[in-house]
Amino acid sequence: MISLLAMSLPMLSIQALDPSEAHNFLEVVASAEQENWKNTLENLDQQFPQWGKTPRIALNELSSLILKQNDLNLVHLLQRALRNYNEFSSEKTEPFTFYYKNYQAPAFQVPKIDLVLAVGSETVLVTSHLLIERKAQEAALVLDGRNHKVFSVAVNDQLLSKGEYRVTPNELILLNTPDTDSFTVTVKSEIDPYHNTDLEGLYVTGDCLITQCESEGARRIFYTLDRPDVLSKITTTILADQKRYPYRLSNGNIIEETTLPDGRAKIVWDDPFPKPSYLYACVLGDFGVLKDVYVTKSDRTVSLEVYVEPGKEERAAYSLTALKQSMEFDEKFYDREYDLDSLKMVSAADYNMGAMENKGLLIFNDAT
Repeated sequence: MISLLAMSLPMLSIQALDPSEAHNFLEVVASAEQENWKNTLENLDQQFPQWGKTPRIALNELSSLILKQNDLNLVHLLQRALRNYNEFSSEKTEPFTFYYKNYQAPAFQVPKIDLVLAVGSETVLVTSHLLIERKAQEAALVLDGRNHKVFSVAVNDQLLSKGEYRVTPNELILLNTPDTDSFTVTVKSEIDPYHNTDLEGLYVTGDCLITQCESEGARRIFYTLDRPDVLSKITTTILADQKRYPYRLSNGNIIEETTLPDGRAKIVWDDPFPKPSYLYACVLGDFGVLKDVYVTKSDRTVSLEVYVEPGKEERAAYSLTALKQSMEFDEKFYDREYDLDSLKMVSAADYNMGAMENKGLLIFNDAT
């Protein structure tokens, strides 16, 4: 860490907001990478001598000025810059309050995501293939992601050089994107759920791997626009040791299940309905399983499955009855019929939430 108080620069005050200067300053801070952070700090006073102050003081004064304006682009860039600065510096900025009036619709949407999770004994290799649709004339695409080791980034299947993107603690920034209505982005990265003590994203509970994605946990598993106004159809391919993880679950319907030549199990789950990323779920482990079926009002048969810690099957029997009653109530009262082939519930003893209503894969703490 660099102590910014040790930087002896003149302490002048920003009297008026120059949007162009503010944008350039915030862009440098927001896109700074960890390995270049020291150089970024040392160069800021040379790049912006007119402000003559530490970056922390400049950010605090800019916050006050920007929030008085109606420039939503600057507000959002300020938010990103503050977050990145506070990741690196021991001298934190003043708290930032984000108001509803500052909401800005995303410049891009992600209608389709194809994920491959190759689960190893120490890490998980993630391939995230995103279909991007442009909604505004933005050159850069900023994807949310945290605690990833990025190996490669491709746009329309063409590998980018390292100079064409930035990886910060919270973002993957593609500096330039194709000037087309849609394009694809493929990111190959590595995550470590086995030492994830934040209990967000994919992490270990007992002998299982389990997810918690609300509110910002999905970005710890795969790169995307991790916000509730971006809805994606997600297909998940899981490659894992079937002895260690006999059950490998995710949202949606099974469309493929096979064994690879190396002995790993491959299973593909497809959810054909768009959902926000915070409703994504994935569970791997060994469970006792209870099964039943529910026949919908249109005469569709839905498989009901409850996964519990082995030996607790009797305690879970009532949940199937309650689930069927809930589905019937939704049909009668809301005229809402369940739309997938299966509905799965997982009970975990050490789940960090009481419960999570992921689409097609509900997760409960078994104490609730």
